[in-house]
This record gives sequence, C-alpha cells and structure tokens, in this order.
Amino acid sequence: MALGATPVTYKPQFLAMNELSFLGSAIYTAADIKKAIHNITNLDNHFPEIVSVHYPLEQTQAAFERANTDKEAVKVVIDVND
Repeated sequence: MALGATPVTYKPQFLAMNELSFLGSAIYTAADIKKAIHNITNLDNHFPEIVSVHYPLEQTQAAFERANTDKEAVKVVIDVND
C-alpha cells in the first residue's frame, strides 16, 4: 500500500473479523530496493507464481472486488502501462 493524496479510512472490525494484521513501514532502505530489483530480475524468482490475475487499468473496480472476495487470489495486479 502506498501513501496517497487523500486520507484512507477503514473499519477496524474488518481486520478483526477477517483475522488480518495491518503493519506500517516508514521507508525502504537502499539495500531493500536493491534486493527487490535483484529478486524481480533474477530468472529464478517466484514472482510469476504469486500473481493470480492481471487486470487492465480500466477494470480497477473489478480487480479490487476480486482481491477482496477471492480467497484463492494471492496477488491481483492492475497493469497501468498497457
């Protein structure tokens, strides 16, 4: 989750009822970014395996609905450059 221009609201009971955790982070280090780049460019990475489905930007609403309801979807990706 990234920071946006407008405040984000949520219902705390959603976290409790779905047994979810919410963890914040202030910033990434240069080492974190280098490791992420390495993991993406490494041919042995597991990135393709964790992406369940891709949606075009025009179907953002459907992507969020699927991410919120499909318990089998590990990672729902919205492709903004296509």
